[in-house]
Amino acid sequence: MKIVSKLLAVTSIAAIAVLAAPTSRADTITVVAGTTHESLWTDTGIDLTGQTINITASGAWSWAFGENVGPDGSLVAFVDDEWIQNGRHGQLIAYVGGDPLLGTAGAPGFTDYIAIGSNGSITGLTGRLWLGFNDDYSSGGEGDNSGSVQATITSVPDSGTSITLFGLALFAMAAARRKLALA
Repeated sequence: MKIVSKLLAVTSIAAIAVLAAPTSRADTITVVAGTTHESLWTDTGIDLTGQTINITASGAWSWAFGENVGPDGSLVAFVDDEWIQNGRHGQLIAYVGGDPLLGTAGAPGFTDYIAIGSNGSITGLTGRLWLGFNDDYSSGGEGDNSGSVQATITSVPDSGTSITLFGLALFAMAAARRKLALA
């Protein structure tokens, strides 16, 4: 009877370990095309710890009167006024760190900002996640911005952790069965 009790305990612990494995989590944030330099950025309240996150977005905003665009922005030649100078004016962008206003703007690969658009991901970064509007980096012309997009941020579970926990659970169950067979 003692062995059966131990087998049940080990099996229960293994099941809990598998159930406790990381799962994905989704948060939806409204990102506004700010009308001041500071309000171009939205603090998501999410602190990244190196995990992978996926961001999908939809909605419409405007970087100029009547120029409605989605989260992918529009192709225009105002790159000097973009946080990421990629010609995607009004694109949804991200920053990971303490204050997005202190990041370095520039061409893709030479900037602290991350292009997201309607679908993007971030991997391996640590810090506060900010979402912003790729406009008005240097002009101060925020007064003509309007609209917002909805961004859904999904944390992708670390498959390595899940596989490890599942393997440990299987090992524990096999050891308990072997012990039971020997008794």
